[in-house]
Amino acid sequence: FPYYVRLKTKEPFMVGGLWQTFTDPTDEVKTDTLTLVTTPANKEMAWIHNEPAYSPESRMIAVLDTPEKIATWIHGDTDDAKHVIGPLPDDALDYHPCKPIKANKKLKRIYLGNVPEIQDRAYYPELEENQGSLF
Repeated sequence: FPYYVRLKTKEPFMVGGLWQTFTDPTDEVKTDTLTLVTTPANKEMAWIHNEPAYSPESRMIAVLDTPEKIATWIHGDTDDAKHVIGPLPDDALDYHPCKPIKANKKLKRIYLGNVPEIQDRAYYPELEENQGSLF
């Protein structure tokens, strides 16, 4: 299920990622590549992303939530960057089910487009049945 997730402070944040251009040695074709860095999940992201709802292996995207962390990630050396990667504290996030990013005709979910309304709370009966009091 899609979720709208933001910091409780409502401040913007960045995510840790790595970018590189790979050149295939067989034909010299260049391909830009990107990976998003993950870290152990905090309790909210473990609940949203995983089945079962939490396990020690639960992961979340590395969130860079302060100007200092962002500067270190972009300009620091590898060892410094490793120290800014970690889960957010529990209860640092606001989140709720939202509209889907892409359509799914089978589940009767319609994509609204890149509009602010896509962030609005959505209700999915399956979540209500399985999670009840969380929302």
